[in-house]
Amino acid sequence: MLNHIKKERPFSFRNGLRELARDVDAGTIEMTARQREETLENIRLLYENYLLDRETDVFALAREEKIPTKAQHFNRNHRMPPDILPQTPEEADRLGWDDGVAADCHQFTSPDKTHRKYVSPDGKLEVIFDKDGNMVTASEDYGTYNFASPNEDPIGHFYMDVLPWIVWGNDEKDTTDLSMRLRAFVVDGGINMLKSKTAAKERRNPQ
Repeated sequence: MLNHIKKERPFSFRNGLRELARDVDAGTIEMTARQREETLENIRLLYENYLLDRETDVFALAREEKIPTKAQHFNRNHRMPPDILPQTPEEADRLGWDDGVAADCHQFTSPDKTHRKYVSPDGKLEVIFDKDGNMVTASEDYGTYNFASPNEDPIGHFYMDVLPWIVWGNDEKDTTDLSMRLRAFVVDGGINMLKSKTAAKERRNPQ
């Protein structure tokens, strides 16, 4: 049994979404009417398609090895030492890394939200560059190792990589809180890859 998990306060992902929905409805999060509509639609999508049960307890999932534990999540970048990453956007381009992926969850330390995200061809490695082409190493925003490819398996990526990040952040030095990370994913656009996959599934399997 994983003692460090047992001591965690149980977290229901649905409860986090409920609190976010209440804030959106109450107008405590500044956004346009269109953003409000899209945010509530994103919350509905997560409720209906991607929660494993009525009150998903993330720490119970980790104990049952359905998602990485906190320690596994925090240690995932040991699989991705910085010296194997492209050191500049130009090098990433030459190596065929994809920069057409959402970087909304990597903008916490960028005042003008200009960080760019590159993902390796196999979808497992990420690197973030600022607007001057410097690699971003801040705990809140650095690129991370993916247990599941966001391109080939965005649903698996949500459970294995995104959900643990929403709950725990990137590492012990990450200063963001759960509400900030949840908003970055649901409100600011990090969910878009998951939405695209859902739309494609619905087109293949119409009711």
